[in-house]
Amino acid sequence: MASGFSPSGSSFPTPDGLRSSPPLDLLTPPRAARPCVRSEALAVLVVDDDPHVRQFSVDAVRLEGHEVWEAQDGLAACEVLDRVPMDILLTDLHMPRMDGLTLVRRVREQSPATDIIVFTAFGSIDSAVACMKLGIRDYLTKPYELHQLQAVLEGIRTSRRQRALNAAHAPAETARCLGSGGPELVGRSRGLRQVLELIDQVKDRTCNVFIQGESGTGKELVARAIHNAGALRKGPFVAVNCAGLAPSVLEAQLFGHERGAFTGATASSPGLFRAADGGTLFLDEVTEIDCALQPKLLRAVQEREVLPVGGTQALPVSVRIVAATNRDLVEAVASGAFREDLFYRLCVVPILIPPLRERPEDIPDLIAHFMRRFGPADGQPERVLSPAAREFLTAYPWPGNIRELQNVVERIFVTSRASRIDVEHLPATIRCRRAVAPEVTALPPVASYADAERKLIEQALLEAGGNKSRAARMLGIERQRLTRKLRKFGLN
Repeated sequence: MASGFSPSGSSFPTPDGLRSSPPLDLLTPPRAARPCVRSEALAVLVVDDDPHVRQFSVDAVRLEGHEVWEAQDGLAACEVLDRVPMDILLTDLHMPRMDGLTLVRRVREQSPATDIIVFTAFGSIDSAVACMKLGIRDYLTKPYELHQLQAVLEGIRTSRRQRALNAAHAPAETARCLGSGGPELVGRSRGLRQVLELIDQVKDRTCNVFIQGESGTGKELVARAIHNAGALRKGPFVAVNCAGLAPSVLEAQLFGHERGAFTGATASSPGLFRAADGGTLFLDEVTEIDCALQPKLLRAVQEREVLPVGGTQALPVSVRIVAATNRDLVEAVASGAFREDLFYRLCVVPILIPPLRERPEDIPDLIAHFMRRFGPADGQPERVLSPAAREFLTAYPWPGNIRELQNVVERIFVTSRASRIDVEHLPATIRCRRAVAPEVTALPPVASYADAERKLIEQALLEAGGNKSRAARMLGIERQRLTRKLRKFGLN
């Protein structure tokens, strides 16, 4: 028996009078020769065992200017899909040989980019839930009106047009994956390009690198990029946050300890320096190391050997050190909080990451990057950011830098199910900050940066209902850092 599919408007007689598939050379060219995102006319497959309903749907699709194929059941549809990739699938649920749900599952596995519309005369909660779990675009119950189907098709065309516009800006975007499985550094600003150039210069060298930047700018991301892109990528990458650890604990972590060296040391430990041997050791917030421990770190960095706590024999290590801080290094050295000789040993090649407020041209690229990351991962439909919302996000000063921006985008995906993200879906802190901007410009400037920082923390605490952990997440900083700020401003 004939397979029962054909491109709309083409009839190929068979002995039993049914229409079967045309020769391959009469089908539309493969997708490689006809990229769907660059064309207003999309490839649409209509699947229904009722010939009258199928013809009605075909005519509706044709009126919208799309290319149409049709099939009488799921098996026939699979034959079409094996020959021609489809932008849109319109399928009935209840059909012989292969039902619509089975077809949808197969299309979802083989062609995730295909938009799917399901229609059935047996509308029910169970079938709707089953379809929605498979990520279909829309669900129509027979009999449906012509304008209903055409509205759904126009929505798909608009969404694909928006993706095409986003793709048009891709050549200007700097999104590099440095090394096998390395992190992405996204943006196009001059500041980021300078960082990328420095990464390229030091990636194959074993010299120590010092990264400076505000909290949330991506210091560890840069450190991992240096490691993953260079000659030491086959070695380990070991990271430790030096802030908030007692000097004795940090000493044991960095240099290791012998069994019985202190209470609770029931077994010896090699320490992080030796764990990173042949690779990279990342010392985050290195300026927070206690002054009493800095001489031992200096010797380890200078001599390339470590003395475990309770040990008597120094052990050689071969490791590249990448250190980082969010503090003002000149101030830390001048105040005596950080040894000048240790600074010079660590800061062979300095890398300064500019804050996000100084590179606003990177914000749209970062927003698009995080929207791609959080949308598909959660199985949610594609989101479109309105121009007004994009303007708000670009104008916001982002005191928490990229970490705060990532937090906001993820929060939007969690708290909103809207397909179009508008200003109303943005967090109140961003809307309020932007809303008061015209009044602030008309008034005298704030007394100091500390005053502005205090007001922002107060606002976050107010919105978080006094919950410090939630306020820290809203600000894009660690809770421990927020606690220090609260003590500094007397807000406890």
